[in-house]
Amino acid sequence: MVDNADNDEIKLKPYYVAYLDILGIKNAINSEESGVYLNKINELYKESMKMINTYNSLKGYKLNIKTKIFSDNIIIAIPKEEFFGSSTNDIRSFYMVIIVAVFQIIALGLELLIRGSLVIDNLYIDENFVYGMALSKGYELESSVANYPRVIINSRDISLFLKSDIQQNIIEKDSSNMFYVNPFKGYYDTFTPEEREIIDPKSYDEAFNHIHEILTPKLKEDNSDKVNQKICWFINLFNKYCKEKGYNQYIVDISKYPYDPYEVPTICTGKAKELV
Repeated sequence: MVDNADNDEIKLKPYYVAYLDILGIKNAINSEESGVYLNKINELYKESMKMINTYNSLKGYKLNIKTKIFSDNIIIAIPKEEFFGSSTNDIRSFYMVIIVAVFQIIALGLELLIRGSLVIDNLYIDENFVYGMALSKGYELESSVANYPRVIINSRDISLFLKSDIQQNIIEKDSSNMFYVNPFKGYYDTFTPEEREIIDPKSYDEAFNHIHEILTPKLKEDNSDKVNQKICWFINLFNKYCKEKGYNQYIVDISKYPYDPYEVPTICTGKAKELV
């Protein structure tokens, strides 16, 4: 935490900050399933705090991870040290990427999709409130730029999140040169089976089958095109990972979603009728 001066003045300090938003919760609050989603969010936050407490207890690292939860948003912040050389900060940027990936996998297991951003900027955070440019920048990127269920990285900060081979594997770049965290690589490529067992005791087959079952019904005809576009993007990310790992049996077939193109009735009027 920021050290207070003798006059109780609080100050901003640089942090690695993840601004994360659970998609679809605002509509869920006003639905008949509001209580169901309340318990899913509660479970997500409990499991996430277990993960964060585990990382905070790692000997020798002193990550000092801080969190702030409000409704369907969560802020995860790790201090960026200014006077202890690059190695400390490299370790902290590494764990921030890992935490973001694991958070998305935990959420997915609860049928929740996450959108967010990673930034490095000034912040003040304590048990009462959070304030600073990192918060406003994170919110701007999440709400206006991320677009799909993914956690993007502020372009200005990307080099500080690519310090290791593992980070370079986890972080991908899209066609618009926007970098984002691939949660499947961040979780399934990074942890050993023994380490994964702590978070999710499923085997690869069990885990991918579970994800397949979660994602398959998410595309619905009564969804807006905008919602289905976002879901399709995430399904394609999962399908790509399944292909890379040889788990083709768990690929989600979206060729007929949200409509089967061969079952949509053709309506012809005017001159077109003469050609049918």
